[in-house]
Order: sequence, then C-alpha cells, then structure tokens
Amino acid sequence: MKITLKSNFDIGVFEMEFPQSQVTLRDVIQKLSQRQQGLGVIKESNPMEIDAGFDVRVNGRDYVFLPQRLDSLLKDGDQVEVSVSALGGG
Repeated sequence: MKITLKSNFDIGVFEMEFPQSQVTLRDVIQKLSQRQQGLGVIKESNPMEIDAGFDVRVNGRDYVFLPQRLDSLLKDGDQVEVSVSALGGG
C-alpha cells in the first residue's frame, strides 16, 4: 500500500510504502516519527490524540472528523498531511 505524506517541515512530500494491506493513520504517523527522530505528533499524555502543535489531515479532511480518528483505516493512494501548527501571539 502506498500513502503520500506531505508536511510543512523538512520532509516535504514523499510516498510511504507499507507491506500490509490494512494501514491506519496511526501507522503512518508512527512511521513518520521513526523517520524524524524526536517528532512527537501523537500526545504522550493521550495516545488517542494529536499534539496541539500539529495539524493532521487525510485527503484534506481534519483527522478529528474521521470515524476512528488515529485508528481509521487508510486506502491505497490516500494523502496524509502533517503540519506544524501556526502559533499566534500578540
């Protein structure tokens, strides 16, 4: 299975390949975290949620609207976007 991963940090856009036919959003994020040491996208205090410093979308849709959030199954060719959130200040 191939998933396209996009980001607004140093990885840019690339394809990830998975040998298994069933891949979850969590699988993709964990593989990204292995590739980018120290990248804590999933909250340590609540492994069911994304850290507030990141935005995660699947095919343009925020992950919170997916049926099983991080444990939602992806399809071959899906596009996952992981971005560092823009922080405001004043």
